[in-house]
Amino acid sequence: TIDGEGYYVPGGKAVAVMIGGKRVTMRLDRQTQAEFRIDGVEFAYPKSLQAAEPMDEGGVTIWSLEGPSAAVMLQRYDGEIAPESLLEVLSENIAQQYGSDAVERQSVQLRGAERSYTGQQLRVASNAGSVESELVQNVFTFASGARVYALIVQDTRGADEGETDEYRETLRLLGDTLKSAPAATRAAPAPKTPRPPRQAAPQPQRRRVR
Repeated sequence: TIDGEGYYVPGGKAVAVMIGGKRVTMRLDRQTQAEFRIDGVEFAYPKSLQAAEPMDEGGVTIWSLEGPSAAVMLQRYDGEIAPESLLEVLSENIAQQYGSDAVERQSVQLRGAERSYTGQQLRVASNAGSVESELVQNVFTFASGARVYALIVQDTRGADEGETDEYRETLRLLGDTLKSAPAATRAAPAPKTPRPPRQAAPQPQRRRVR
């Protein structure tokens, strides 16, 4: 309804109408993304990813967004910890979970809305029954304000197949919208056993995330 007049606009189709003597084209598209926002971190993600209830596990708060093929996990560490050390320990934990020899690793970088985030990509083959698949996890760690975060972006794809559409869209939205605050202070070294992500994967070789 505009100025008391009702107009029927089918979803996804452009419709031309006369408003105030002027021809106006309108189009309504279904909302395909949602927003994640907490103090210090915000980003958009595909609506196909469903948010779980946040969990608090021994000083680590975990937010999870899971879809049919892609997933995003954000971990917030309340203690003093260096992002670089956290990245190293989390990557090692993932590699040990699946067996270091089975995991391919490489350095990656995610360019967000205002800054870049350095991380590790880990790939591992998975066999669920007779179905072969590949699990890809990108682990990024960064300081935002006085706290340190780990952002894990995951894709589960068929063996010998490329990245899924959901994963590709997740990375695109993160690149367009991910924002975090500047680090307040230099953090202390990482504890011996930081919280690893639930799942994991990449010889060092820097590239942008794909």
